[in-house]
Amino acid sequence: MTGSVDLDWPSGDITRVPYRLYTDEGLFEREMERIFYASWAYVGLEAEIPNAWDYITTMIGYYAS
Repeated sequence: MTGSVDLDWPSGDITRVPYRLYTDEGLFEREMERIFYASWAYVGLEAEIPNAWDYITTMIGYYAS
């Protein structure tokens, strides 16, 4: 997804994130593309896999690794 997403941020003294931003599919897709798929992502520490053939599993975006 490319382009802008209308955040429709309320003005004034509101200090909470609008609920819609947690459920907006378009915004989610934009975040996935720009944050998670644009660069390397931290998934763990070397100390968590100290031995040869050790591994950990995690979830990044849609994909388990």
